[in-house]
Amino acid sequence: MLPLHHFTSGPRQAWSANSARTLRFGLPFMALLAAVLVAAPAGGQIQTEPLDRPEPQPVQLRPDDVGPEVSEGLRVEPSRVTFHTRGARAEVRVLRNGQFVPTDSIHSLAAFATGSDYSRMFNLRTGDRPGSVIIEGREDTLEIGTYDIRIGVNGEETYAVVHAPLTELPDTLEREAERRGIDVQTLKQELGLSREAPRAHLSISLPSAFYEGQILRLGLGHEPGRYFQWFINGEVVHEGIGAANLAHPLDETGTHSLRVEERRESQQGHLVASWEGEFDVLEMPTADWSVTAGREFAIEAPAGYTAYTWYVDGREVGSGRSLTHTFEQPGQRRLECVAQTPDEDAMWAYRRIRWNVNVTN
Repeated sequence: MLPLHHFTSGPRQAWSANSARTLRFGLPFMALLAAVLVAAPAGGQIQTEPLDRPEPQPVQLRPDDVGPEVSEGLRVEPSRVTFHTRGARAEVRVLRNGQFVPTDSIHSLAAFATGSDYSRMFNLRTGDRPGSVIIEGREDTLEIGTYDIRIGVNGEETYAVVHAPLTELPDTLEREAERRGIDVQTLKQELGLSREAPRAHLSISLPSAFYEGQILRLGLGHEPGRYFQWFINGEVVHEGIGAANLAHPLDETGTHSLRVEERRESQQGHLVASWEGEFDVLEMPTADWSVTAGREFAIEAPAGYTAYTWYVDGREVGSGRSLTHTFEQPGQRRLECVAQTPDEDAMWAYRRIRWNVNVTN
């Protein structure tokens, strides 16, 4: 049998089923999966077979005190400050890709704990330097606790943590422990005074593009009892305690945002780490193909699926892995196959394969 075409880095050209020439055409720069089509002369059979694609790079969870700081994306430096008195003051600075953001791009500041707004306990404002945020405790309202300072920057969000044990106030820990009905040592453990728990960074190496129908698979190492939320375009697509692995089918082309948040114990728990980025979902390239009007041909879709649907110019013309068809009139036609219900643990939720068919006399 003669090779109809295969995917290389060369330009795309037309090819006739009645000739013996080889067609080569290019894929976008993120060709995660290619297909090989093999054709026989008129009346023969065309077969498609998937080729292996590289797996996405692993996801890594790294605490602040291990390895270099992550410079990609939006982050805060320092990411954690400690207030030992109610009127304590600290400055943090916001960076994107290692550069301080313009101060006027910081559009919102708020303080949260266990999912509730505690902004009343702080004076929050931007400073004079690029990326500067001033966090100041209020003498009349600040209480012992750990708070997430949410910083909005041009539609994105990042966080700094304020740890407020208020240890320099007389008998503060004793009075707080008494109010909660626990001993001082237990309170110290809750506040992180006995063992400092550093905030962590999530670092995800995500390919910049996928193809329609692929399954986005990511996995994070984590400690027991951690609560994860995964967002695509701002909508939660997966969440729960221990939900550190994401498997999401990509069924819409275009640019999409991805965000993951890791919290302690529940959706309202303390934010441990977060990451966000973007990726594109592309259509599979359309192949050019020529056949002769009035001459029957056979074509076969990739293996590994249990349901197949074939379309000519948007009209359903067959099912099953193979299709036998004849174009009676010359002209330009569009042939499409949708392969669905893949084998278990497949990298694709479905495959959509298209051909621009030139029907000649």
